[in-house]
Amino acid sequence: MKILGRRKSGEGSEPQPTTEKKTAAVAEQLRQKGWYEFQLERSGQQCFIDPNQQPIGAGGAAEIIMGYIPTQQRWVAIKVPKSLIYPELYAEEIRLHLKALEATPDLVVEIVDFIINETTSKIAADHEKMVVMELLDPAWAPTLKQRITETHPAYSWSEPRPEPEPLTPIEVSQITGDLARFVITQYRQKNLIHRDLKPTNIYIIRDTNAQRTLTKVGDFGSASDAEVDDSDPLVGTINYLSPRQVLAAQAGYDTTQEPAPDAGLYDESWRVGVIAYEMLSGRVMFARANPQQEARAIHDFAYEDGLQIKDYPTLVKNLMKMNVKPEPVFEAFNRFMFLKHPEYHGDVTRFAKELELALTGQLEPEAADQSSVTSGD
Repeated sequence: MKILGRRKSGEGSEPQPTTEKKTAAVAEQLRQKGWYEFQLERSGQQCFIDPNQQPIGAGGAAEIIMGYIPTQQRWVAIKVPKSLIYPELYAEEIRLHLKALEATPDLVVEIVDFIINETTSKIAADHEKMVVMELLDPAWAPTLKQRITETHPAYSWSEPRPEPEPLTPIEVSQITGDLARFVITQYRQKNLIHRDLKPTNIYIIRDTNAQRTLTKVGDFGSASDAEVDDSDPLVGTINYLSPRQVLAAQAGYDTTQEPAPDAGLYDESWRVGVIAYEMLSGRVMFARANPQQEARAIHDFAYEDGLQIKDYPTLVKNLMKMNVKPEPVFEAFNRFMFLKHPEYHGDVTRFAKELELALTGQLEPEAADQSSVTSGD
């Protein structure tokens, strides 16, 4: 597939100036190649899709393909529903994604427009709406999971392609702070919880013009309004569930008891801590042989063990490589996640700030507290 209007790494997504004549010529070229032509719902502009391309991403209910908007000289990502057995769930995902954009537009993958008319039946199921989103090139906007593992897809739509680099303490601090702001703002302003916050749903943008790493959250397929319904507490990915969710599941999905106030916020905040650990250690915090063992590890960590230096040699080794003292970092995690700790737990804003101080050498360890997270490194 020929690449048109290629963006440089870190370049913004604003439409680039182009003449009507040039736009018309590009559009005609794509028609002659047999590309499907669609009208965007909001802007009325044309978007072209190569029917022979392979998806660049896929999930249980949708695939992600590429499209091109000649008037903007812009490549976009298009979410195409594969089958709509539950069309109301797809509509709800779009509603919540738009709702999240209202609260934190800088921290959420942008929705550019929509495609909706009878011609979508060429590609999408049931003539359903296709979501047109910003295209995050994996060369300069990999997922957080890709940054953690230093593996990147073979495809790329921008040049030059930067070499994979490990996350720095400053980047870990910035990303943790961004996720804390995302969680708090969405909950307080929009009554929204993502419920599947994890590294594969987070994008790290390398903007050469920015002084810091930019973070964006995507995939709102599991999101909901913040009234927690414990009839199904295991929505999301088990490694990132909170101990409250694990206990709710072990209680047999008891719907007769109301969840604690701000339970949804606690669940979301907990995930930020798990992700921060993964950024620093390169390991999924509660990965075990099976879901039962993972649930037990989450419970034991929160209620029994806490984060003990002797049990996490890989994390200690990585922190030493970063020239970071391990003790303040461990203490920051324990004050946030270990439920037997006498101070605070669940305050994600305070955790993000304290972790930043620990990673930058501005937080000294407490001499009295050298113990405290379970095995599993």
